[in-house]
Amino acid sequence: MQPDDLDIRFLASCARSGETMVLRHLSAHPQIHVPFDLKANDGPQKAQMLAFFKSVEESRVPREVIPQEAWGDAKTKMILVKQGVWEHPHPFKGAVLARNPLSVIASLLAYDHPGMAPVVSRELSAAPKGAEKAAPYWARLLRWQKDIDPSFAPLLLQMDHVEALCAFYTRRMLALVNSGLPVVHYESVVARPEEGFRALLTALELPWHDAVLGADQSYPQGHIGHGNNDLGRPVDMQSLQRHKEILEPKDRDRILGLTWAAWSALGYALDGEGSLTV
Repeated sequence: MQPDDLDIRFLASCARSGETMVLRHLSAHPQIHVPFDLKANDGPQKAQMLAFFKSVEESRVPREVIPQEAWGDAKTKMILVKQGVWEHPHPFKGAVLARNPLSVIASLLAYDHPGMAPVVSRELSAAPKGAEKAAPYWARLLRWQKDIDPSFAPLLLQMDHVEALCAFYTRRMLALVNSGLPVVHYESVVARPEEGFRALLTALELPWHDAVLGADQSYPQGHIGHGNNDLGRPVDMQSLQRHKEILEPKDRDRILGLTWAAWSALGYALDGEGSLTV
């Protein structure tokens, strides 16, 4: 190992699992650099960086091998890459960020259909199979699934939108459970931020740094980042119950049934009120 080598770690998750919030805080650690998927627009250089990180085999790489835009500054010792909509072809180091499927799928539906919830859930779950395949969000979901498991992607075309999102979540998260990487739950990070971020830094083999906890204060309120997230918004508990505003009870039950294998393997349990807890 050379002094100028950089560690490469991945934050592996399913899309809309709170990665932007977590990356915001971890990027405040002086030894961590997050090269993309934090700002609202990463520019044309993202494609080159993403192509490199999607194929990298080693967990420690000479700086000069890495695209220069991803280097960070002189204090950087680790590059942290979000891996939410693709599956790495090689063994890798890092952590799994898990979020319960009710919140993930509700967030995806709300992102694609702003202002329509909760009726959007009923409309999509009742739609005839194949009726919405021309919608942009279908093309995106199929692209994501092809980057995770190309053989699985055609099966989504036999499902309605909610079923397809459940299948996408289950396929993605079961594979991450089986990877053996440390799992940190989004819900735990939100409920107990310092404990959650300490767990993530332990998984990344880095020491604690106080700057991590107050990272939101580095951004003004309303500063929009990746995925239309407000980078200036403090960590709060509201996101834990937001799925109840988006999903109708019958759809929550359907999602829970279709994703049971994944959420039970991740350590979630029913709380008796239509939600999942850890």
